[in-house]
Amino acid sequence: MALEQRIVAIDCETTGFSRHDRIIEFAAVEVDIDTGQVVDEIDTLVNPERDVGPVDVHGVTASMNKALDPERSGARAAQQARTTWCGSCRVPTTPSRTRRC
Repeated sequence: MALEQRIVAIDCETTGFSRHDRIIEFAAVEVDIDTGQVVDEIDTLVNPERDVGPVDVHGVTASMNKALDPERSGARAAQQARTTWCGSCRVPTTPSRTRRC
């Protein structure tokens, strides 16, 4: 029996580039390496509990965040989305290495 091999690519949008900025969107896609088929995917907004930053860069508006459930606020919500969805899958961080999600 062949072992299924899958890879997960993750994208996070943030309010900016400093250490004080926060995640506003978490997205990931899981792909079967052998077939190239998308196995699963997620795209979820996270309320940064502050200004959303440069809308022209990430496309997330303040009104989009106001509509979010309060449970989807802050870093804990972003971490929970990643952990719940990814589990222990292997996630590429650079072309030369991977790390556990």
